[in-house]
Amino acid sequence: MENWHLNKSVPITLLLFIATTFYTATKSVTAVELKTFENERDLARNDARIIALEKSVQGQEVALARIDENITHIREIMERMSGE
Repeated sequence: MENWHLNKSVPITLLLFIATTFYTATKSVTAVELKTFENERDLARNDARIIALEKSVQGQEVALARIDENITHIREIMERMSGE
């Protein structure tokens, strides 16, 4: 196997450019992965909140149905009383 070596005609700025590009690309990928992780965590938190809100709304619907039934019953009583 031949020994690898860098030709002296390669400018140092090219090496710096390659190193900078590699660093920037790595940093960008890391930032995207971090943001993805944060989004997954936020989605899990929002799912829990949505489930809690759905339960609350369901409870309010039951209460509203009971109130509606009570009003209907009161109206029937008032109509019977006024008809006598």
